Amino acid sequence: MSTRNRWIAVSVSLAGAGVCCLGVSAFFINFVNNTIPWTPGQSMRAHYMAVGQSYGQGFLFGFFFCFFLMLVALASWNGVRQTRASRP
Repeated sequence: MSTRNRWIAVSVSLAGAGVCCLGVSAFFINFVNNTIPWTPGQSMRAHYMAVGQSYGQGFLFGFFFCFFLMLVALASWNGVRQTRASRP
C-alpha cells in the first residue's frame, strides 16, 4: 500500500468513525432521555418494536465504528511494517 493510499484510507475511515460516533451519541442521548418514539396509545408490540429498532440502530452505528477503527489500525500497521522493512 502506498503512502497516498494509506492516507486516503485513514482519512475516509476517520470521517466514517466520526459519523458513527455521532450516531452512537444520538442513540445514548435517546436512551438516557427516554425519548424512544412511542406513544401511550400504542400496543405493547409497537413499544417492543420501537425499542428494538432503537437498539438496532445503536448496534449498526457501533459495528461500523469498530470497522472504521480497524481500518485505521490496518493502514497504520501497514505503514509501520513498510517503514521497518525499508530500514537497513
